[in-house]
This record gives sequence, C-alpha cells and structure tokens, in this order.
Amino acid sequence: MCLLLFAICFVVLGAAILLPDQLVPSGRELLSHQAKFLTDFHPYLLYFYQVGIFMAFWGTIYGAYEIYSRTAYECIAPLSRGLRALPAQRVRIAVLLYCGIGGIILLWSVKEPLDLVKPASLIGGVFTCGLWCFAMIWVDRRFLPKPLRMRSLLLVLTAGSGVFLTVAGTIGIWKYVMSFFGD
Repeated sequence: MCLLLFAICFVVLGAAILLPDQLVPSGRELLSHQAKFLTDFHPYLLYFYQVGIFMAFWGTIYGAYEIYSRTAYECIAPLSRGLRALPAQRVRIAVLLYCGIGGIILLWSVKEPLDLVKPASLIGGVFTCGLWCFAMIWVDRRFLPKPLRMRSLLLVLTAGSGVFLTVAGTIGIWKYVMSFFGD
C-alpha cells in the first residue's frame, strides 16, 4: 500500500512540477530532477532527499540478498534429498558469493550503468522464466498426487511457455554475446 501511495505521489508531483519545466529524466539523470519536488520548498531539503534515496537503495540491496538466499534454498530443495539436507546457511553463502563476485565483475566490465541490466535480464529470463516452466512441470509430476496435478491445458501452456521463453532468451543471449565480436 505504501509503495502504491509513493508511486501516486511521484506521478502527481512529476506532472505538477517537472512537466511544466519540461524536465524529463534521461541518461544518468534518473533521480536528480525528482529532487526538485523538495528543493522548491527549501534548498536544504535536498540533503533529506539524498539520504532517502540512499536508504531506499541500501534497503533494496540488503533485502534482495536475503530474499535471493531464501528463494534459492526453496528452489533447489525439491531437486534431491542431498540438496534438502543442505543447511540454509551454506546456500546463503553460495548465493552471496555468486551475487557479490558476479556483481563486481559486471561493475568492472561495463561502461554504461544500463549495460548492467542486459546480461542479468537475459540470463534471468532464460533460467528464471523459461527453464522454471519445465521445473514446475517436473515438480508437479514428481511430488503432487494425481488429483492435484496440472490439467492438460495448463500443462501444454506451461510447456509451450517454457519452450518459447527458453528459446527466445537463448537467442537473446547469443545475440548479446556475438555483439562483442562485431558483425
């Protein structure tokens, strides 16, 4: 509810304050124009805005690692008894190392901040969307009793979605990797 309220406030403030001055966020100026919401009242409110933005990003990043650890554990647990027997702390350490090392490599290897999103969205699209469809089918058939399993239409739609998302994501990854080698 708070997220909805803040989103509405930013849309209204954007329309009331930024639109008349034709201030449109672009390039690396994604947040700087929004500071005008507060600095119109008093210039010192800029510091509150900057602290608020920092805290929002810090909270998101910190919370994301906690969520990644727990969801990774819940996702791998059904795969085998050995993985279910793993303590959650070991999975957490592996996920944090993956995110930390992967994040540092990405930060050091890109010139534009928006380039950070491309590999993550491509790889995430294939593994968390495409292949996840097949994992859902496998878990459905392996662990659920027959009356609770997906019906034929849902099974076909899930498999079709898995094929489409995996193929489209794989093509996207291929094109992304080939873009580094030229035409």
